[in-house]
Amino acid sequence: PDIYGGDHSTGSWDPMSTPAAGGAPPGTHLLGWHKWLFGWLDPQQLTCVSALGTVEEILTANAARGGTSNGAGALHTGEVYEDGAVKVEVLERDARAFRVRVTKK
Repeated sequence: PDIYGGDHSTGSWDPMSTPAAGGAPPGTHLLGWHKWLFGWLDPQQLTCVSALGTVEEILTANAARGGTSNGAGALHTGEVYEDGAVKVEVLERDARAFRVRVTKK
């Protein structure tokens, strides 16, 4: 958050709250991760992968009633994000939802 009177010297919360090029207003929402940290999501909107293993989930916009956190927005069908702890695969994507597989290593 900007704590210095609106000059953005401390940056934004996340990429979705950053002003667009040309001074356009910031994004509509914060990332689901930040909404969870602030306690703005209901428990039924979350799927946690706390133990080793794999979970498949359908993600929809968390701004929609009953929506689940949409953490795969930057990826397209068939794309994979992987690091030493987690692998996220986008199995299917349409205009309203993503079907993803998350593997915790």
